[in-house]
Amino acid sequence: PPILQRDCADCPELVTLPAGRFVMGAAPDEEVLEQLAGEFRGRSAPQRAVELARFSIGRFEVTRGQFRAF
Repeated sequence: PPILQRDCADCPELVTLPAGRFVMGAAPDEEVLEQLAGEFRGRSAPQRAVELARFSIGRFEVTRGQFRAF
C-alpha cells in the first residue's frame, strides 16, 4: 500500500513511491512508428536508465490556493 504524508497541515497530500528503476526516453524509431511530428522528434532521446531511491508526488492536483501559498 502507498505511504501517505503531508509536510504541513495545509500542504498537499503526498504519496511516497517505492525505490525502483525505469528507462526514460523514446526507443530508437519509436517516434517514427508513432508518426510524431518532425518538430517534436529527438526531444526524448537517447534513452537513459533512471534510478530513484525514494520519491514523493502529490496525490491530487495542486489547487490555486495551494500554489498561491507556496
